[in-house]
Amino acid sequence: MRDHHAFCPSCRFVRPVHLPAAGGLFVRLTRYVDVVRDAQSGGGSDSRLGAADRGGGGSAEALHGAEAASGGWPDLEPGRCDLVVSVLYDQIIGKELIDATDTIVNCHPGRLPQYRGARPVNWALHNGEPLHGATLHVIETGIDTGPILGEVTFSIWPDTDEVRDVWQRTMRHAALLLSDTLPRLDQITPYPQDEALAVTHYLRDNHQLGSRSNWTRATSTSP
Repeated sequence: MRDHHAFCPSCRFVRPVHLPAAGGLFVRLTRYVDVVRDAQSGGGSDSRLGAADRGGGGSAEALHGAEAASGGWPDLEPGRCDLVVSVLYDQIIGKELIDATDTIVNCHPGRLPQYRGARPVNWALHNGEPLHGATLHVIETGIDTGPILGEVTFSIWPDTDEVRDVWQRTMRHAALLLSDTLPRLDQITPYPQDEALAVTHYLRDNHQLGSRSNWTRATSTSP
């Protein structure tokens, strides 16, 4: 059997993962599994989130340092892994790795297909949504376009919630989604996304977020 590895967004390298003693935030894996970063440790997120791209966890300072720390997907040596789990990874994974991996999935901190791409938490609040979510989907060459394996939705309150509040809530729900879904991946039939509902947000759209461009409305509008 090939090695089970996955990216740790806060590491520059790829290594086998041991099952942590306590619940953490995001996956790398052990056979079919589990979690790596503790939600309170301030690590394990896409750096572009500090200006909150895909969401954020921990401090903004920790997020700003994450981009330099993300390893390159070619380090996984396409063909070596039979399962890869991407969580808040800040690079587009190449077709070489996708085609060479039996199962390759991504945990996206937003509902799909309505919130593909960058900053799903920010956009959900900007749009006044009453619900947000996290989605585990198969990775394809498109941006968050692959069939859905599992999803979770939960209430948000745009009148009172800050981006930071919803991001932290998203991390808690995503951790449960991952721990519930990964052990039974071989029993799940993924279903396609509804392209009629698809919306993709890009980094170039960030200026449209206004008061939702950062962790709080105050920091979004400060000089």
